[in-house]
Amino acid sequence: MLGTDIANLLRKETASSTHNKDLKVIKASHVELDITLENEVSKFISSHAPDIIINCAAYTNVDKCETERETAFKVNALGPKYISAAAKGCGARIIHISTDFVFDGNSNRPYIEEDQTNPLSEYGRTKL
Repeated sequence: MLGTDIANLLRKETASSTHNKDLKVIKASHVELDITLENEVSKFISSHAPDIIINCAAYTNVDKCETERETAFKVNALGPKYISAAAKGCGARIIHISTDFVFDGNSNRPYIEEDQTNPLSEYGRTKL
């Protein structure tokens, strides 16, 4: 859902901007690209040679992550690792969307990236 929204926003921006006419948005759903398969990720990214990758993929069913740990780990941890390796291979930069579930929720102020993590759930651990 997030990936679709971002792709639509970027396409709309490209269509209405005189500065971004060369921007090409390539959206890949989980049906088109299984990020848990390293070879597929490598082949997809190298074939498109992107400048920027926005990774919105995640196994987000927080409750199911507790019982489907292997799937959660593959999607939330291994998938981004494979994307990172493929991005490095073609010189692409990555924007990776994560979650505040990597923190324990005990802060009295908004979290920043440098704060100490302490995930309390399997979802948070796999996203970390």
